[in-house]
Amino acid sequence: MMRNSVLPLYRSRRQREQYLPPLSARIIRTFIVSFLFITLLTFLAAFTSRHCLLSSTGCCPWPKSPASWSAPTSIRAVPSASWSFLHGKEGERDAVLHVQNLCSSPEHGVFYVDSPELASKSIPAVNVVASAPELDKLWSPAKLSKQQLSSPCFRYLSNTTLFVMGTIWNHHMSHYYVNNGMPLLDVMRSYFKDWKFTGDWMQTKRHLAVTAGGHNFFEAINIFKFEEMYDAQPEKRAEADASSTAITCYANAVIGLNSTCAHNFCKNQHADKHIYKFLHKLVWQQYLTAADAKKAIAIEQGQVTQRQHAVIVQRKHNRHMVNVDAMAASFTKYGISNEIVHLENMSYGDQVRLFALKATVIVGVHGNAIAHFLWSQRNTLVIEVFQLNWHSDWQELILKQMAKAEPAHATDIRYAKIECNDQSCSEGMSGLNANVKVNVTALDSIIESYLVS
Repeated sequence: MMRNSVLPLYRSRRQREQYLPPLSARIIRTFIVSFLFITLLTFLAAFTSRHCLLSSTGCCPWPKSPASWSAPTSIRAVPSASWSFLHGKEGERDAVLHVQNLCSSPEHGVFYVDSPELASKSIPAVNVVASAPELDKLWSPAKLSKQQLSSPCFRYLSNTTLFVMGTIWNHHMSHYYVNNGMPLLDVMRSYFKDWKFTGDWMQTKRHLAVTAGGHNFFEAINIFKFEEMYDAQPEKRAEADASSTAITCYANAVIGLNSTCAHNFCKNQHADKHIYKFLHKLVWQQYLTAADAKKAIAIEQGQVTQRQHAVIVQRKHNRHMVNVDAMAASFTKYGISNEIVHLENMSYGDQVRLFALKATVIVGVHGNAIAHFLWSQRNTLVIEVFQLNWHSDWQELILKQMAKAEPAHATDIRYAKIECNDQSCSEGMSGLNANVKVNVTALDSIIESYLVS
């Protein structure tokens, strides 16, 4: 007689047990079922996150806050893009373009929607960097048809301005500010007509799209308090963003940096005298504690006397000053306390604190360390050392531009240089990354002039 495949509930416990598989088999079966169930849930979560199927905003990368968004509510209803030049004109290095109804998504980067109103017109390419002419970068957003775009994850921001810029040499601290940060600050100041270099600037809603080098740039640019920052290039964003179909459109966007910087290789130099001091204070606010910021302001205003202290910057891997101990002895001889530092071993915040609160003299071989004068105190002495067959007027020209723009502050920073002009100081090397033996006699003369002035 065949055994019934159904286990009736009314049988006795002994009768039920004879129909059950061994305990080990039941455990294995339970594990397999659980594993398959969890795998299915994981797949569904990833799929819905990617394709925004949970709800209209359920998997969007921004919080659900419709009060801050505006009509239209669909990409297909976005008005036609329009544009005009805020500065310059098409083809000029310093052109800055104002665009209405510019959009962005991780999948497509920065783009605008094609429409019958545009006919064959396209947004012109604009130079998005502030540097020498041979380094200009022309950029324009992509033009996409509405048929190429579909996303239930959509927002239209009428009260937020998108700024689009390129970066250059942003891994070098001085270039980061001179070629990138300050030009951007200048463009924002020009766009917001009533925008003063005070705390009011933080009240404006702004997003930032960077056409190249964004990830190296975003951390330091936090001093400008953008609500959102992202790469303008779709290939960089889509790889890192699970919600790659999410689309944001802006009623207003600004493209370009006006080819404005502190150097004469830009077409324009900063006209507003407050930009350097404003940058100086932004860096203090970002990297100093409240107590340290209060102390720095007291020093700046002459309420606290700063003790003479020289910071001798010795690079870790190249451009060594081989007689750095003799240099330290010179400062000691004139009653100036001093320290030899490797900035590579310090956080950026610690570097800012060192130069804002302690240093009255900065000395080092040409490089990024010298540019800490941007937020050093008044009356700071900057001594730049050059190797054999190498010279750059980069730092000196920045200081001259600062003095021209803001004489009340910048002219108090003194500048001197020590050059190597023959083999006696070359250590058998020459060029930018060579080592150098500093002329201590020349250093003594600079210190003496500084102390009596």
